[in-house]
Amino acid sequence: MKTLLTLLFAFITTLSIAQSKTFKATPAQTTALKVQAEACADAMMKQNYKQMAYYTYPPIVKMMGGAEQMEKQITKTMGQMQANGVTFKSVTIGEIKEVTQSKGDLYSIVQDILQLSMNGTVITRSSYLLAYSHDNGKRWYFVDTAPMKNQNMKKMFPTYPPGFVIPQAGNPVMGN
Repeated sequence: MKTLLTLLFAFITTLSIAQSKTFKATPAQTTALKVQAEACADAMMKQNYKQMAYYTYPPIVKMMGGAEQMEKQITKTMGQMQANGVTFKSVTIGEIKEVTQSKGDLYSIVQDILQLSMNGTVITRSSYLLAYSHDNGKRWYFVDTAPMKNQNMKKMFPTYPPGFVIPQAGNPVMGN
């Protein structure tokens, strides 16, 4: 079940850090980032997994066998979760604080607050997405950072900024 949740969190999306003294994102870049993160979250809530694949970092889509295979896998995973009593209630995207540039690519961290129901118990989890743009912030892609802890980020993102820190996700909070 944890693997299924981790896979799902890989496609969801609120922005906070990036260390750069020489780069200042434009309002157009941060607006595009916010709008696209919200569109990705909205696609998840509407179970539009084809649209989620559109916003997922392309090498991950490729690793999953392409957008169509990714859509099928997410649909299957979501069906299994629902069969186990897990449903998504909301995904909230926060405001963008910073964007950093590295070798022409843009990076940012997006905090997403996910609320789901598991057999009647509401669970709220705050986590982070890595946002990436290779076209100066016009188009953004998102990757859940939870499964990437302790990995060499340069392997997946060749232009990953040195010293770019991904914050720890918050612990899930259970309620009614």
